Amino acid sequence: MTWTDNLQTLDPSPMFPTATDDTRRADIGLDDDLKRITKNERRKMLHMLHVSNAAKHLERLPEAGETFHCIMRGNYNGWDLVPAVLQLAAPARIAELHVATLGFNAQNADELIQLIDAGSIGRCTFICSVYYKSMKDGAPVYDGLAQALTERGHQIAAIRCHAKILLFELTDGRCLAVESSANLRSCRNIEQFTMTHDGDLLAFHRGWMTDLLNRS
Repeated sequence: MTWTDNLQTLDPSPMFPTATDDTRRADIGLDDDLKRITKNERRKMLHMLHVSNAAKHLERLPEAGETFHCIMRGNYNGWDLVPAVLQLAAPARIAELHVATLGFNAQNADELIQLIDAGSIGRCTFICSVYYKSMKDGAPVYDGLAQALTERGHQIAAIRCHAKILLFELTDGRCLAVESSANLRSCRNIEQFTMTHDGDLLAFHRGWMTDLLNRS
């Protein structure tokens, strides 16, 4: 007898029950709908660590006419400068935040809306790259943020943008301009940025950004 003979004599019925077997009974099921809720504490703690790293790196906000020249080594992201500025500026809030970036992520978008809804940011304008909007992963994130911002009366546009700018107009009158190589989302590369306390510099960047938004 060969090994093929063994295959021919194998009875498959124990492995493939028929529809009449008890294993196929239609009345076996769940008594209730099920739901499990988990909290991603690790992500929350990691984000808090990143913000802490950004605030620690800055130590303080620049004084009028002063510029910080900073090198990021990858232990926080471009977006983390926003909550870090809020932390260092307290009790002042951000009256206006103007953003230009190539790309961002869902966490950046969610936290921006949370800060707006909490009153920590009064007004926001947001520019990103049309290339990012066209990406498979970027399109739904952009669309979600665009809907959330426009519903709240803020401006957003996707254009041919590679600039990375953060402009902070604080409620106590301070004006901070961040010019950076870093996008908002996470990046493990070495990045650089300057943070300058200068109303004229802020107005310069706000001017071209507002013009592009109004023409988009």
